[in-house]
Amino acid sequence: MRLVRLRIHNHSRLVRDIDIEVRRHLVLVGPNDSGKSSILRCLDLLLGAAPEELPLRISLDDLRDRNEEFRVTCEFASLTSKERRQFADVTFKDARCDDGPVFALTLRVDPPQGAFGGMGSGAGIGTGAGSGAGGTGGSAATAGMTGTADSTDAAVHITRSFMVRDIFGRHEVGPVDDARLAAIGWRFASSQRRHTLSQPTADEEIIMRLRRLHRLGMPGDLYLNSAVSAIALSCEESESISQAYSGVDVRLERSEELGAVRAKLAEQLAQIFPQPVTEDDVEFVYAGLPRNPRNPMEGVMLRVNVGGDRRTERSEVMGSIAQFVLAAQGAGILAIDEPELHLHPSSQRSLARMLERGGAQCVISTHSADIVSAFDPDCVVTMRAGVAKQLRRGSLDDDARVRMRLWTHDRLEPLTARRIILVEGITDRLIVERVAQVTGRDLDRLGVSLVQTDGVGKMIPFDKVFGSEGFDVPIYRLIDSDAAQDAAERMHVPVSKLETRHVFVSQRDLEDEYVRGLGADVVWGALREGGLVALSVLKAWRAQWRAQARETAQHNAQQDASLPQGAWLGDPRVQDSRAKDLRVRNPQVGDSRVHDSLPQDSQARDSRVENSLLQDSLSRDPLARNLLAHDSLLRDPQADDSLPQEPPTMEQVAEFCRSSNNKVPSALSVLDCITPQSALRINSIARLLDAATGQKA
Repeated sequence: MRLVRLRIHNHSRLVRDIDIEVRRHLVLVGPNDSGKSSILRCLDLLLGAAPEELPLRISLDDLRDRNEEFRVTCEFASLTSKERRQFADVTFKDARCDDGPVFALTLRVDPPQGAFGGMGSGAGIGTGAGSGAGGTGGSAATAGMTGTADSTDAAVHITRSFMVRDIFGRHEVGPVDDARLAAIGWRFASSQRRHTLSQPTADEEIIMRLRRLHRLGMPGDLYLNSAVSAIALSCEESESISQAYSGVDVRLERSEELGAVRAKLAEQLAQIFPQPVTEDDVEFVYAGLPRNPRNPMEGVMLRVNVGGDRRTERSEVMGSIAQFVLAAQGAGILAIDEPELHLHPSSQRSLARMLERGGAQCVISTHSADIVSAFDPDCVVTMRAGVAKQLRRGSLDDDARVRMRLWTHDRLEPLTARRIILVEGITDRLIVERVAQVTGRDLDRLGVSLVQTDGVGKMIPFDKVFGSEGFDVPIYRLIDSDAAQDAAERMHVPVSKLETRHVFVSQRDLEDEYVRGLGADVVWGALREGGLVALSVLKAWRAQWRAQARETAQHNAQQDASLPQGAWLGDPRVQDSRAKDLRVRNPQVGDSRVHDSLPQDSQARDSRVENSLLQDSLSRDPLARNLLAHDSLLRDPQADDSLPQEPPTMEQVAEFCRSSNNKVPSALSVLDCITPQSALRINSIARLLDAATGQKA
């Protein structure tokens, strides 16, 4: 069997009721205090707690609304033939489930009598109505338990029963006997390590005895740890007791059945850890837990020795992992709270892959991207402020599924963020982060996750993952103008309305925009002084720009040769915009008829006058100065080194910054140049952050 649906109603730690479709596994991710551990606790109360244990662990404080019932319901499907016979009287058909008959187990906690219009009027599965506290077969131990909340001294009424559907509607059938509860195979393991010699607390001792009575597994970290009396004894007494224990250890070591278990554990551990693990490294030793004649293994602890020393940190870590591996063997549902604790990322991935491929259905709470990436995205449920979100079944195609698994391997924050900003590349990310920083907007504190997609085309799968059919997280995008038309067509809006769909466009691209916002001279100075770009690279680019200017001058010279006599410098733009004014004031300039009619000496003198007039006019004209420089370059290619070093234009600096080899060092070089004032001039990012953070700079 497997768990197929989980519902929790009116729990105090969950802002809203949750209804989760459980797939092959259930992986809960979210920030601290988001409700992940509360879900595991609710499952443990329903599937693992002894009947008498429930009043000890449940109180009125667990009810979000103290005038309404608190209910946990699990539905199970994919029953084997044996399980169908065992649960035959409580199974029913569910049109939403294709895996055969279903049975539902529910835990209901009613508020004190009188505060809720009487006990036992619970709401069944989802919004349906139940028929009474005990159903048709409740008993004081399982269906009519009462507990007292410490904070109010008000008794709550606790019922655990099967919820069935028939022609008469929905009603509860109970009690839930130990055999059928054990058949579910619930095991709850915590990664919180406790000292191997620590004693259980009084409450833990009671819970252990109750679970032992009902042949249920130990809860949480008690399942993974042994408790031994930590009494300080004399050397003589310690030696005497050790000798008595040694007989038990020898018997454990010689057991053929345990030897087979040790060999299998060693083989599986060797797949997780880089160093070899042999059967001799795995041992079962008597731990001094309270003896239980019905289950002698309860007093045994599993240890893994590395290098012959079980006291090392590595040995303790491997021992904890060995407990997970052992717990998964024979379990129906294995719940683990933060399995990544104390593990190197490579070991986390190996453990997660083993759990994902194992026979047990896993319910895992984690903060680890390495753990999450080992499971199918359909298995992931995000928790944000007590609200659960998951992908709609079948919403991801194979490409999006692969991309998400690769992406979650590196970053987990977007799954639990309030908003997401998508940018094309690392340079966009660097500039956005810096602008947010200098304008006083802490993206982490505001719950905004900044994701680099490595191309505008790779933003598309994020719509499927985080859209309304996915985890439902608002997405904001920063793109270049060359991608604006495609984005507008995909979103069925004109380009001018893209910002209404949270798409912000850099004009022409982000490099062009930050060079314009900061100033070309500021950016070029940062590139020269920052040390991230070699001076030889900058000189090479300047030489390239001079070569382009030389080609332009040569082209203009060729056009000049084809112009009528008297056309000066061969540039139509200069001729049209400046020569007319010169001719008005100096008719003899550029007039061949006047020129030809003058005496030869007068012509020479007039030529000098014409040249001086032109040079004086051009010296005052920036465009003409460039043409003079080009003319100088034509006459003497070596003369460019001796000319004054004019700063590159804005277009030239932007061209340098957007070059693939220069993108990252250019962005890094200008970060310190971005001030609160200049940041606002990088228009697309300023508008993007205003919208995504909800805060004006």
